This record gives sequence, C-alpha cells and structure tokens, in this order.
Amino acid sequence: MLDRGDRMLKLTNVTKIFPNDDRKILNQITLDANRGELIAVVGKSGSGKTTLLSIIAGLEKVTEGNVVFDNFELTTLNEDQYASFRNENVGIVFQEFNLVEELNVLDNIMLPLSLSSAEYNDNKKQAMQLLKKFRMEHIYKRLAKNLSGGEKAKVSIARAMIQNPDIILCDEPTGSLDNENASIVFQTLKQISKDKIVIVVTHDDALIEDFATRLIRIHDGVIESDQSRIPKPVQQQSTYRLKPKKGNNKAISKLLTNQLFRRNNKTTLSLISLSFSFLLMLLSTMLLFGFKYNSLESIRQISNEAEYVGYKINNTMIAQSDLEYLNSKDNIDEAFMQVITSILVKSETVTFGTTFETITSDVGQFKLKKQLVGSYPNTPNQVIISYDFAKELVGSNLSESDMINALNNVTLTAIFTEDIEHIFEVVGFVKINTKDNHIAIFYRHSDFSTWLDTQDRDSIRLDQEQLHVLFDTTKNINKHIKAIETERGIILNKATAPLEEYIEGEYRFLTSVLLATSMISIGLGIATIYMQIKNSIKNQTKKVSILIALGAQKSIIHNLFLYESLFLGVVGFMIAILLASMCGVFIDLVLSSQFIMILADYQNIVIEPVRILASGWLIYPVFFVVMMSLIYIGCNHILKTSNFYTISENLKKD
Repeated sequence: MLDRGDRMLKLTNVTKIFPNDDRKILNQITLDANRGELIAVVGKSGSGKTTLLSIIAGLEKVTEGNVVFDNFELTTLNEDQYASFRNENVGIVFQEFNLVEELNVLDNIMLPLSLSSAEYNDNKKQAMQLLKKFRMEHIYKRLAKNLSGGEKAKVSIARAMIQNPDIILCDEPTGSLDNENASIVFQTLKQISKDKIVIVVTHDDALIEDFATRLIRIHDGVIESDQSRIPKPVQQQSTYRLKPKKGNNKAISKLLTNQLFRRNNKTTLSLISLSFSFLLMLLSTMLLFGFKYNSLESIRQISNEAEYVGYKINNTMIAQSDLEYLNSKDNIDEAFMQVITSILVKSETVTFGTTFETITSDVGQFKLKKQLVGSYPNTPNQVIISYDFAKELVGSNLSESDMINALNNVTLTAIFTEDIEHIFEVVGFVKINTKDNHIAIFYRHSDFSTWLDTQDRDSIRLDQEQLHVLFDTTKNINKHIKAIETERGIILNKATAPLEEYIEGEYRFLTSVLLATSMISIGLGIATIYMQIKNSIKNQTKKVSILIALGAQKSIIHNLFLYESLFLGVVGFMIAILLASMCGVFIDLVLSSQFIMILADYQNIVIEPVRILASGWLIYPVFFVVMMSLIYIGCNHILKTSNFYTISENLKKD
C-alpha cells in the first residue's frame, strides 16, 4: 500500500543504474517534499543531482524504488502518461534555459500550453498575462536567440509556471548569470514556492543561505544530509488523477514552419534533391505513356477507323469483280484501288517532282478532312495539294483564305509520260507541317479511274496500287471482314496497323528503360526523405529534448517530423510538376523538328509531331498518392525505431 499521509511528493528507496554502467548514480534515495518548500540540492559534479531531477520529472526511469505524487504512484506510468503528468504538474528551468531559438518569447512561454490545450487564443491570453507579471510584455515578439541572459532566465521561469504546476525543478538556473540576475531569479523562485514545491540544483551558497528553506547534500548518489531551515508546511490530503491531453495543431504547425524555414539551406537542398528525383520519375513516365497514347491518338486524328487495306490470300491481283463484290456490300461505303506514284508537275514557271495519290470520293471518309483548308474535289479536274506544295506555289506569308484565292488562279499540269499529261485545278490544301519539304497531289480515285480508261494504260507506270475498303461503321466489323475472307479470299487489315505495330515495338523498348529510370527515381526520393528525417532528428536533438521535458507525448514529436517529411514531399512534387511541364515544352519543340512518323501505306503523308508529355498529367495524382504513401511508411518506420526519450541526455549537466 502507498503511504497516504500528507506528503505531496515522496521518493522511496530510489536507485538508478544506467545501462552499461554498474555504478549506482542514485543509491536508495528516500525523501519527501511539500508545498511551500524551496529545496536546494547541492553536491559535486557527477553526484547525481540532475539525475534526481530527471527521475522526479519522469525523464529517466527508476531502476528500483517508487516515486509517489499525491498518493499516485508515478513509476507505473508509461512514457506518454508521464509526459502528460510532466506537462500538467512539473515546470522545468534548465541550466542553459533551453529555449527554442526559432520561436519568439510568447511562443516559447506558450509551448507547455500548446502541447496540452487546443484553445490557442486562450493560451495566448494566459501567456501575455504572465509576461506582464514578469514585465516582459514589450519583448514578446523577440526571438529567443536575441535575448540577454537575464531575459532568457525570466522566460524560462515563465514557461515553467505557465501551467501553474505543483512542482518546479531548476537545474543550475543561475549558473550563467551575474549576481544581480541570479538574485532576481531566486527571488522569483522564492515567491512562487509559497504554494509549490521548488527544487533547485545549485552551487551558489550565498543564494542558498538567503532563499532556500531546505538544503539537501548528495554525495556519490546518496543523501549525505537533509536540513530544514523552517518547519515543514502541513499539507491537505489529496489524490492525484491523470488527465487526458489534446495537443494544439496550430502550435505544432508553427513549430514545423519555424523548423523548416529557419533552416533555409538544409530545407532548400532537400527540396532540390526531392524535386530532381520526382522530376526524373515524372519525365520517364510521361514519355513512356505519352509516346504510346499520344502517338496513337495522332494517327487516329489523321486516319479513318473504318478504313482497311487488303490483299488476296494467293497474292493474285485484285480483279474488277472483287471491287464490284465489295462495293455491292451494304456495310461498305467504297472499295477502290488506291494509287501512289511519282510524277512531274509543272506550273507556269516551275516544274516539281511530286507524289500523286488517289483518295476517296467521299469527303466524309477522307482521313485528312480535319486538316483540309478550302474545298474537296467535286469535278474530274479538281485536286487538293499538300501544304508545302501550296507554299511553294503562292508563298508562305499569306493567310489561309488568301492562299486559297491565290491557288484558284494556279493551273498544274501532271506529266505521266512524255505523251500523256493531265491538267488540274487546285481547290484546297491539307495543312500538315512536315520536317522535309513534302510535295503531294491528292486526286479522287473515281476521277482518276475514269481518266485512266481513256489512256494507254500500258504506257503509264504506277509505283503502287493497294486495295482500300471504307466501311460505313466499325460495328461488327470483324464479322464482316471474316465473311469477305471466306467468300472472296481477301484479307483486310486496318490501314494504320503497320504503324501501330511499330509504335508498340518501340513502346516495349521504352518500357524497360523508362520504368527502370522511374524505379531508380522513386528510390532516390524515398532515400532523400529517409535521410532528411534522420538528419532532422539528429540535428534537432535539443529541440526534441526540450519538447519532451515540457510534456510532449511521442505522438506530437512523431507528427512534427512526419508533417515535415510530408511537407517536403508535397512541395518537392509540386516543383517537379512545374519543372516537368517546362521540360515538356522543350521536349515538344525538339520532337517537332526531329520526330516524324510516316504511315506505312502513305509514305508521302507525315504526321504532325505529337505532344508526348500531354498524357503525363493523368499520372500525376497516381504517383503523388504512391510517393506520399511510401514517404509516410518510411517516416513511420524511422520514428518508431527512434527512442526519443533517450535524447534528453543532452539537457543534463551533472
């Protein structure tokens, strides 16, 4: 049974042995302390004075013995429970004061409140009242690192008092102060000890004589003497109850902001490293998906999904009866032999070598109709030409409408043989930009077939003839293709199939290369976050120790570093998106001058370079979620394997 007398704080047979050290830092310490006492603890360096304060505050666990506060046994508490007890009932004044230098006076004083209360405005009001009591309201915005020694001492005491704790623990609070400021500190401690337990580790004998109500001497971990200068005050019997705490997110956010932006160089380097890793990942993935899907989309834009090319199974010629059969089908709009050949074309002043290509009679089935400027041929002598050809004929500085008006006055003569010519009227052009100067004429196949029947066909050499079939719909198209193969032995394939197969092959190659790059980039990003958190914990040991001493639970410390990693991840990812978009513009410009795809069956028709990075926008959310999840998991692992309560060692000075 615990002693339920009038003692407020009682240590019974407390022994402390640190790991890997057989020496007893504290050896069977038994003492009690009551409200109204200012207890001075003296002894040589290393005698166990600071360890005694740490045991009372719960910063160190006892090896043996009990610590009881108001009939409540503290040694049964876990770390987070002891943190709550410390935050509510213990105020600590350190030898070096240990203020958070990145915070101002007001925020430093508010820290204990911020760790336990969600009412930020109430906390601020309470802190300002305490500042007025210490006559420091005029410096409440001053950063802690800009304070004098005396000001730091006052702020440290004010921070220890802000929760109105029952116990004030002071570790050499006057060690770095002059006599005047040291006296002010002890006067303040004497005043607040009227209704509190104040325990002070000190070497200042003069101040002990003037202010201490009780003197305890420790030697080699044992209480050598315990002298009271006044009668011990009588205490009311009470029983302490541990209260649940809820932290202040606004205060934690402010700590995080200062943690990041007071370390500009380190934060900037981390963001640069993260952004580079994410940028590699984004560009790799954007190129991977963009190459395939935007290339295929570009093909679809200049092709007809219902257009098929064919040949006979036995490689015999497509006969006129085959064309009649195909054109008799209800689901086929048109079947014809497309001609592609090289000819000479002359205008009034210039002769050009050009490509001559026959096209569908139906403008609705024309695969380049979206790029058509002007009219579609509707009489036997009308043609459309390529954009490059149009610029050669009338110049490149004209508007589209002026270019059409100028072309209407141009007469072209196509030379098929020395004796066979055909005069054409230009009614439009196909606006496609190409890398090389591309000269082409497009003529309706029905008009060409009619004209060809009037000529000596044996004397006209045609480079290529291929069956083209235009279905009226893609619905059940495979069924119709199978029927044609069965009935006439004609094999039909999509007109764009060869190019799509080429793109698929290139895509498979890019997949292996770019996915490997993406995985490396993800690894670099995770490694950067991992090192950032580890270095952040290492470099901010003192700050973490201060927060722990003020009663911060593990979850608060955990969130502080977790939010830092997520902040860096989010900002780094956003920077990477911006850079990826800028790089995308540059890559598109390069591709616009270098990358041209040619349709297998239309060697004279080129596709405008695709914007490869466009589809990358679709993968941003996916990779963002993946990266943030990996960062969260990695950060959790680091924090769970870090014992924060051992780093409070740097606050001890025996």
